[in-house]
Amino acid sequence: FGVKPFYYILHDDFFAFASEYKALLKIPTLERKLNPVAVYDYLVLGKTELEEEGLFKDIFELMPAHSFRFDLHNGTFKKWKYYSLEFNAEWQQFNGHTFSKYTEDIRELIINAIRLRLRSDVSVGTCLSGGLDSSTIVCVINNLLSQNSIKQVGDLQKVFTACYSNPMHSDVDESSWAKIVVDNTQTSWHQTFPKPEELINEFEDLVYAQDIPFFSSSTYAQYKVMQLAHNNGIKVTLDGQGSDELFAGYSPQFTSFIAEALKNFSLSTISNNLTHLDNSFANVEMLTGYPAKIIAANLFSGYFKNRGFRSSRKEFNYINDEFWNENKKRLHYLINSLPTSLNKMLYSQFTGPDLKALMRTGDRNSMRFSIESRMPFADDVNLIEYVFGISSAYKVRNGQNKYLLRNSMKNMLPAEIVQRKDKLGFATPEKQWFQQLKNPLREMVSSNQNDEYINWTELNKNWDALFNKSLEVSTIRLWRFINFAVWRRVFDI
Repeated sequence: FGVKPFYYILHDDFFAFASEYKALLKIPTLERKLNPVAVYDYLVLGKTELEEEGLFKDIFELMPAHSFRFDLHNGTFKKWKYYSLEFNAEWQQFNGHTFSKYTEDIRELIINAIRLRLRSDVSVGTCLSGGLDSSTIVCVINNLLSQNSIKQVGDLQKVFTACYSNPMHSDVDESSWAKIVVDNTQTSWHQTFPKPEELINEFEDLVYAQDIPFFSSSTYAQYKVMQLAHNNGIKVTLDGQGSDELFAGYSPQFTSFIAEALKNFSLSTISNNLTHLDNSFANVEMLTGYPAKIIAANLFSGYFKNRGFRSSRKEFNYINDEFWNENKKRLHYLINSLPTSLNKMLYSQFTGPDLKALMRTGDRNSMRFSIESRMPFADDVNLIEYVFGISSAYKVRNGQNKYLLRNSMKNMLPAEIVQRKDKLGFATPEKQWFQQLKNPLREMVSSNQNDEYINWTELNKNWDALFNKSLEVSTIRLWRFINFAVWRRVFDI
């Protein structure tokens, strides 16, 4: 499924491979060049590794579930896909007895997946955000410890959380949720408090560790969690990545679910979920706004889609016209058809570039501190195939996402966690940090010369207005420009 990446160079004179780009960049005969298509994907689409050839030209990725054969005698290279995940495309009416069977099976599959990933000859810890996924892992391990001692875990399970003590950051601080789990399990709780000034000091190290540009300061929060785990002697961590894509944890998935129920004339399902919107991870705006954007995007001509998309995002005006026009056809990755099947959407998210990017980010952060990150929700084939074999009708109910996971684990988790409605997604106080770091961030890009991608002169001239606008709308797109500039300097490309 792509938890650990595989990169390779196929050259006339040699064949080389590694799990990180930086290892391949040590090859003295390799010319460091950018792949313009991948640059556009990152700066404009906010995507990485959509294709086999990523940001580094002539370095390719062996995609998940693929194998290859390289003939040492004649130099031929052949690759093929050895595995395809299947999903249940059939809509079924909700059945209580069937649902109970599903939850019992899933509970055992999750326990087995976590038990398997505790096998180690070195110390094991757990990343705990306070969300449903990481809390499930912590509580399952605690339950296993109550039955048998696990030498690698110790008498008390060690858990690691990123916290924000400033009251101004209470909207992104999940430590109160994590504390509920800690109090319920009596684990050994270790906390890190990421600070903006530390981000500046460690920025280049983080960029180097990540290999390619990333998308938000959440990557730094994860970096600090792994640093904390390393400082406490941990060599293996368990992490909850993949659960949102497996059990339906993202808001747009609710729209897809309702669309599928409507398509199958399941009025009882629609009524059940719409009457419980106060209990929902989605809301009326999400339910109507998301499909409205998709429909509008497909109705307008390519010219207006391109022009409107660019003009509505001020940062993109600083991307060079020639570079934009050469690659604007890539915008089709953002223009999706109206989602009409939840399982199809989950399949796309689970097997596509987004989860792969999250797993790669986690792998880079953990390996920076000599830690192996294990993800039971993202790579346990028995659990994954079982859940994808279940009809969409069982995955959202009473307005609740992750309905299967919540009910499977409700007897192991604190009730507050099971019933939690909000979703922060490992958030950081990014806007507040940006406000504090306005000048240091400007210094990071101020020396950049104009290149074929970005008009840095104009960007720096209008920095204040652009920066303030980003604080109003979104820091994410401006973050890409900053990250891209620092990344090019760090990797000398």
